[in-house]
Amino acid sequence: EYKTKAVNRIYESTPVSNAVEIHNGLTRSASGAFEEQIFVKRVQTDGANFENKTITWELVINHDKKTMNNIVITDAYIGNHMTLLPDSVLLDGNPLTAARKFELETSNNSDGFIIRLKAGESIDKEHTIAFTTSFDPTQGAPAEGNYRNTATMTYFDTAARTITKSAEVEPQDYTTNNGSKKGEYNARDKKIKWTIDVNYNLHDVQD
Repeated sequence: EYKTKAVNRIYESTPVSNAVEIHNGLTRSASGAFEEQIFVKRVQTDGANFENKTITWELVINHDKKTMNNIVITDAYIGNHMTLLPDSVLLDGNPLTAARKFELETSNNSDGFIIRLKAGESIDKEHTIAFTTSFDPTQGAPAEGNYRNTATMTYFDTAARTITKSAEVEPQDYTTNNGSKKGEYNARDKKIKWTIDVNYNLHDVQD
């Protein structure tokens, strides 16, 4: 068993095959693909909390550990009724506000934000940025049905480049329907017990 790695940086999924021939002419081959490891956008494991109405997201930068500079990440979620919680933004587990190389720019936390590598800085290690947005079901359903978050990263390694990644969370039925209704059938007395949960999203309900 052995491993191989790409010599050059991978910018998109790249097929690769490997063949071996033994002394009697018998040949065997296998195939796979090198995947881009520059920018990852995902929902943190167990990051969707429908009770507290928050979602924690992650951005992974430079997993392949190349030299990068001029990094600007623009994160947007317009129309999804989400709001950034600024104090939740972490770089490698520490508050981004204390970071030496990165800075956070916000104007309207309900539209998105920008994370920028400071002028004159570069990175050659992997970094993970985590942040939390709240969502408000009382403002209506997300624009595309799910709570979708899109990030575009511009950067320079050997040339100026751009990558866009998205992640999304599907609302629970409780959130979509603002409650639930369920029935329990009792075979002995042939009755159904109904349970109705209402106003799960905490709308302001008037008489």
